Amino acid sequence: HKILSRVLMIEPDNKEALKTAGLSLVNLERFDEAAKCFERVVKLDDNDANSWFYLGCCEEKNDNVKKAEKAYKKVLSLRPEYYDAYKSLGVLYLKTGEYEKITKKLGKIIVAGKDDFQSYYILASAYMAIGEERKSAELLKLAHVLVPEHIQIVNNLASCLIALNELDEALEYSNKALKLDDNNSQLNFNIGTIYQLKHQYNKAIEYFNKAYIKDQTTPTLSSLASCMASVGRYEQAYNYYKTLSVLYPDKINFVNNYINCAIECGNYKEALEAVKKQAEKNPKSVETQKKLGFLYRMLEKYEDSIEVFEKLVKRGKIDYDVYYNLGISQVQTGNFEGGRDSLRKCVQLDPENPVARKDLG
Repeated sequence: HKILSRVLMIEPDNKEALKTAGLSLVNLERFDEAAKCFERVVKLDDNDANSWFYLGCCEEKNDNVKKAEKAYKKVLSLRPEYYDAYKSLGVLYLKTGEYEKITKKLGKIIVAGKDDFQSYYILASAYMAIGEERKSAELLKLAHVLVPEHIQIVNNLASCLIALNELDEALEYSNKALKLDDNNSQLNFNIGTIYQLKHQYNKAIEYFNKAYIKDQTTPTLSSLASCMASVGRYEQAYNYYKTLSVLYPDKINFVNNYINCAIECGNYKEALEAVKKQAEKNPKSVETQKKLGFLYRMLEKYEDSIEVFEKLVKRGKIDYDVYYNLGISQVQTGNFEGGRDSLRKCVQLDPENPVARKDLG
């Protein structure tokens, strides 16, 4: 590089020396300096497609998206057959989220006559991003034939097949890839998801655990918690959902599941505090009020429970749970007539349910 610098001091417009210096700087990952070399080249020779291409690559590395796009388009205007420029432009559009520019303008050109897995991968990624999983899966299968050991292609293919509910095929691809890398977190997550969708929760837990050990992501922890709850392992589900509700207090699903698991574990005081916070945010929520009244009853705060459920009755929000909890709380405060009336209404609403009949007797 020092020799090139001396040459350029003597011949600042030496095109070949500038290109060599630029490539040397690319190898050193000094992309800003490399871009300046290639800029000087294309000023000297506007028709140098290779230098325009390298300039585009450097600008992309420098996050100068518009400059990179301009350079790649210039390459294609000079040499429409310049295949790598199409691919690079496709990757650039993936980064910027301009997926339809790939599917509508570049897709056919990228894959036409080229037995190249990257071409299929780029176009498949664009289709996947816009929700066209079938087209994406077809392209990823072609890529997989070319590079069967490429784990990310299998991961994306499995994700598409899962979205298409083709679970057995997704499992087959994922299990084969797992033999190549059994610690891959995304592979294990995909397999866990497949078993979860098949309602084989213990198998799902096994793979989600492997994924979480390797990569502690929110989706994996959430999936683990859900499967734990599904097989009645509420203490573990409670701990996971508690963590998630602290990290994401505005995610209602996490908070609700945390409360439900706390109730299953008998942590009524903790559940009550969480429900109170929810009630402050959304006082008109019937489900929140029902939980509030239920927890008051379980903590033997019967007057508070009655107040909550009577308000729901006045609002016309009537169902079995409302009358049942109201009736039990009324009985506990000595209002036997009111309790019997509420429990009779339970029986009317759900004649086949033996619980209210037993308490009424």
